[in-house]
Parts: sequence; structure tokens; C-alpha cells
Amino acid sequence: MTAIVPSTPDFGIIMVADGDVLVRLAIAQYLRDCGYRVVEAASSDDVALVLDRSEVPVELVMCDIEIPGDRNGFALSHWMQEHHPDVDLMLVGSDAAAANAAADLCDRGPFLARPYEPKDVLIRIQTMFEERRRRQKRPAGTIRELVRQTPAS
Repeated sequence: MTAIVPSTPDFGIIMVADGDVLVRLAIAQYLRDCGYRVVEAASSDDVALVLDRSEVPVELVMCDIEIPGDRNGFALSHWMQEHHPDVDLMLVGSDAAAANAAADLCDRGPFLARPYEPKDVLIRIQTMFEERRRRQKRPAGTIRELVRQTPAS
């Protein structure tokens, strides 16, 4: 588990949880380049450890449905609903069918099928943070600034 939280503007802290180190590193770096603070987790056990015992205020977990550990993405979703309902969750899966099944099963957050484009992830995360700010009635001005800073692909 890598818990690197650089000092950046308040775009929120995202945990990227994926057992595939190349996928995790690529999307985590893309999100960092876009101004987000990112914590990485290689297993569902790492996710639970950071959420339960860390001082890092994670707002959103982007998790592979087939993540290694004691819980797969579906079970992690249920655990988070019970223990950390204030943390948003985005599950990603190997195909659209798995993502749709997750949506029906979990009732938590949007789902994204692999392979995904980093810009699609960014748009989904921006939308989730804007909804979160609306629920908390916090200003979302920095997210709009982020859209203007998004690197072209």
C-alpha cells in the first residue's frame, strides 16, 4: 500500500484500489497530474486499513470489482456502506455486464467498464465530487478550475 498525499488544491482525496499495479499506477498518476491527491491500495485489505486507521480523509474509492483481498469489490461496497457510508465508491469491472451487475447488487455509486479512458474516469470523478459538494453544500469552484486544467490526450 502506498499512501502519498501531496499538498495540492482541494480537489478531494481519491483512493485507487486495484491489484494490477500497472493499471493502478497509470490511473493514479493521471489523476495526480489533474490535481487530485491520490492514495493507492493493492487489495481490499489495504482499503479497509486506510479507511479504518489512517488520518487520510479519503472521499472516494475507485476499486476494481475483482480486487485481491478478503473482500471483492461487491463485498467491499457492502462493508463500506456499513462502516464508511460517507465515502463514495466507484467500482470498475472487466466488462459492461460485470459493471451492470454491480450496479444492481450494490446501489452504490457509478460503475465503469474496462478498458476505460482516463478522461472518462476524470469526468466520472468530477461529477461524483460535484454531487458530494452539493450534498454537503460546499462550494465546488475548484472542480470547474480543474476542468480547464485537464491535459489533452
